Amino acid sequence: DLDLQFGDIGVMLNLDHSRSITDVVDSESLEPEMLNEIMAHGPNEVRVLLAPISPELADLITSDHVRMVMAELRKTFDYVIVDTSCHLADFNLEVIESAQHILVVTALTIPAIKDAKLALKVLESLTVDPSSVLLVVDRSDSHSDFNKDSIEQNLRHSVGAQIPYDPRVVGDSINRGIPFVISSPESDISRSIRELAGALVPGGGQPVGAGVAAGKADDKRKRRIFGR
Repeated sequence: DLDLQFGDIGVMLNLDHSRSITDVVDSESLEPEMLNEIMAHGPNEVRVLLAPISPELADLITSDHVRMVMAELRKTFDYVIVDTSCHLADFNLEVIESAQHILVVTALTIPAIKDAKLALKVLESLTVDPSSVLLVVDRSDSHSDFNKDSIEQNLRHSVGAQIPYDPRVVGDSINRGIPFVISSPESDISRSIRELAGALVPGGGQPVGAGVAAGKADDKRKRRIFGR
């Protein structure tokens, strides 16, 4: 969770928040054992490195810390998912530049489309490969004057995924701390998330509720997902 001031993954997954990324501040190096102790245990073998418990602690985290954490995560996990804030700090930009896939999330409103357009311009200025950028429309079936075609025309970027609006399923998921792909695996929104996972990791979009941890391939390699 790289939304260092107001990250809420721990709250949404109802995780123990006693350890966080701030535990690496005083470490000159990050050993696998230490990383394992710091990371919270989420559902279906997901491990989460939580954001600081209080906003002022975010200032303790530097680009060097993030670089050290990311290097170790790449050694340990097959998939690393980073949830960034909207603020383009140095460490966020560094993670973006090294990412294989970048999800730009927008919605059917003028402010969201404007922000997505600015984000795409920043990515272009960083010479990020356009093919690695996936534009995701959240609440895609909301009543609006915009649709997929108008967004693509305005942003000059194709929409790679659309997530439907389902406040009941999402609200229940957040309140219970259980991902809706587990609690409501057959819902339209869960199907759309699995399709999104399949687009990013071919063969990795299996229903989590079916007893297969997302990204798990075989017994020889423990394939885990870090993040949501």
